[in-house]
Amino acid sequence: MEISNELQTRIDAYLEDGMPPKDRVAFESDLQENASLKAEVDLQRDARNLLVLYDQVAYKEVLKEVDAEYEAEKEANQSPRVVPLWKRPVWIAAAAVVSLLIATFLLTPSYSNDALLAEAFDHYPDIVQNRSAGEDDAALLQAMYAYTNQEFSRAVSLFQPLATARPKSDTIQFYYGLSLIGEGKASDALPIFERMSHEEDGYFAELVSYNYALALLDAGKIEEGKVQLKKLAEDPYHYYREKATTLLQKWDHPLRSLPGVK
Repeated sequence: MEISNELQTRIDAYLEDGMPPKDRVAFESDLQENASLKAEVDLQRDARNLLVLYDQVAYKEVLKEVDAEYEAEKEANQSPRVVPLWKRPVWIAAAAVVSLLIATFLLTPSYSNDALLAEAFDHYPDIVQNRSAGEDDAALLQAMYAYTNQEFSRAVSLFQPLATARPKSDTIQFYYGLSLIGEGKASDALPIFERMSHEEDGYFAELVSYNYALALLDAGKIEEGKVQLKKLAEDPYHYYREKATTLLQKWDHPLRSLPGVK
C-alpha cells in the first residue's frame, strides 16, 4: 500500500491520540472498510511499541551491565578497562545491535512465516453436518466432527483414508486439505489444492484459490503464492479479498527483513 504524506500524517495523529473526536470516528470507519489501511496502521503501531521497548529494556539493561563492570574494577583498585558508557561513541552502535536483537526476539512469534500462515488460516464452517448420517457417511461425519472442534491432528488421521478411497470427492479433499493447514502442515496440502484449483466451476473454487496460496507459501514457493494472493486481493468480489490483502501487506512488511524473523 502506498502511503501519501497526507495519509501518513493522519496515521501519526491517530496513533498518537492527536485526532479530534470527529476525525477519529471518521478514520476508524475507514479502517473498518479498508483492510490494507488497517493492516498498515496495525504494523506501524507494532513498530512504535518496539521502539518503546528498546528504551525500557535495551538501554537500561546494557547500561547496568557496563556500569557494574566499571564499578567492580574501580573498587578492586585497578585501572578500569571499561570506559563509562556515556564517554564511549561505540555505545550508539551497541545500542543499535541490542535493539535489533530485541526486535528480532519480539517479532519472531508474530511475524514469522508460520505465525502469519496460522493467522491467515480460515476455519471454514462444516457444510456436511446437515447430511443424514448413513452407513457410508459415518466415517466422514466423524472426521468432520474432529475438524469442527479444531482437533486437526485427529481430523487428518481420519480424513487420510477417506481421501485415498474417494479421490474424486471434493468435499473430502477440501476438508482434508484444511485439516492439514490447521495442523500447521499447509505444504502437505499443496497437491490437493493444486489439483482442485483447476476446477474453476466447482463449489469450493473460491475457497480453494485462497488455501492454494497458503500452501504455496508454506512450501517455499513464495513468489507463486504472492501472485496467487494478489489475484484474489485485486478481485473486488472475491470471498477472501480482505484476508489476501492483509496477508500480502504483512508478508512484505519491512520489519520482516530483520535477521531471524522468518
